[in-house]
Amino acid sequence: MNAYDVECAIETLFCETESPFTFKKVDVSKEILALTRPGMTVAVTSGKFESVDMSGDKKETATVVVMLVLKNVASEKMRRNSAHPAVDYVVKKLQGQTLNLDIDAFDVQDWRETTSQDFLNDGLMTIEITFTTAWNVVPVINDVEYAELKSIWTSYKDGEDVLGESRVIFNNNGES
Repeated sequence: MNAYDVECAIETLFCETESPFTFKKVDVSKEILALTRPGMTVAVTSGKFESVDMSGDKKETATVVVMLVLKNVASEKMRRNSAHPAVDYVVKKLQGQTLNLDIDAFDVQDWRETTSQDFLNDGLMTIEITFTTAWNVVPVINDVEYAELKSIWTSYKDGEDVLGESRVIFNNNGES
């Protein structure tokens, strides 16, 4: 059980489960070319550890951000009219749920509009809804976790640490 499992479970609930209100998975780090329905991306953005008892086990309390991407309509009133129902829907559907994971129930913290100038120019608006949840972390790596770690580490190759080499010329005489 880790933060990525939480992200995937939320995406499944909102983006892959049959519903009249299914969101489209979007990657907000790239340009969004078409938005055929409201978009969503999920990220566990931070975590805090505390001791459970003298065993060495820890409890991780994580901050989960659900970002909604909606069409940005012409007027401020229309923006609010499309944003508020979407926020309410996500909060009501996720608040108090565990999504069949071994975690504490999601607890909504806040929401805010986060539309960047680029998204505004593209006719989109973004809203972040923040939740918290927690799970126990046992200091033992199981076979599945080991396989995941091995897969990550084997995707790197020796000699790739050099990102680029160049020489800068500071004046017209070729001196650096």
